[in-house]
Amino acid sequence: MGAEPELVIVAPTRDLGNGFQVRRALPSPRRRMVGPFIFFDQMGPVELRSGDEATIDAASPARVLVLGGEPADGPRHIFWNFVSSSRERIEAAKADWRAGRFAKVPGETEFIPLPGDKEPPPVHYP
Repeated sequence: MGAEPELVIVAPTRDLGNGFQVRRALPSPRRRMVGPFIFFDQMGPVELRSGDEATIDAASPARVLVLGGEPADGPRHIFWNFVSSSRERIEAAKADWRAGRFAKVPGETEFIPLPGDKEPPPVHYP
C-alpha cells in the first residue's frame, strides 16, 4: 500500500446559481504555494441538453474551459503532473521525465526535477 497523504484538503462549496456548484481546493489556507497561479476547482456536475443555455458571470476578466464527457472508467493515480489509470504508466512517465524524453516547451530552458529527486540550486535574480 502507498504512503499516507501529506495533507487532505476539503474544498468548500459555493452555489453559483441554478444549482450549479463550484468547489475550490487550491489555493487553500493550508496549502497556498503549489505553483504559480494554480487553482484547482471542481464544478458541477451539470447536465446540459442540446439547446440548453448556460451563463457564466465573472467578477474580473477570466478564461474558462468547459470540459464534458463520460465519467472515468475507474480510479486515477496521481503523482505530481502525471495522471493515469495505471501505476505502471506513472512509473514509466517518471522514468521518461528523468531521462529527458518529454518534448521541450519552446522558450523554456529550466529543467524541473521530480518531487523527491535532488533539487537544483536556488535561482538568484538580479
